[in-house]
Amino acid sequence: MRYGAFWDQTIFIVSGLHCISSKTGRNLWTGLSKWIKKGNIFAVAFYGFLYISLTPLSILLNFLKFGDSVKFG
Repeated sequence: MRYGAFWDQTIFIVSGLHCISSKTGRNLWTGLSKWIKKGNIFAVAFYGFLYISLTPLSILLNFLKFGDSVKFG
């Protein structure tokens, strides 16, 4: 049995941005994804920073078996 906590940090990032967006009233992920698609270096760097910085948290959650999915076999 293997636990999975945010195997893809993208889902983690999008979920976090949607959570923040619900409190601010702005859709942060839509804005960020538009800037990334346009090739804005700052948006790409910010996304890369979020992705890399959340990797240790993802590994910790997997270790503690607090993943959002379970794989058998």
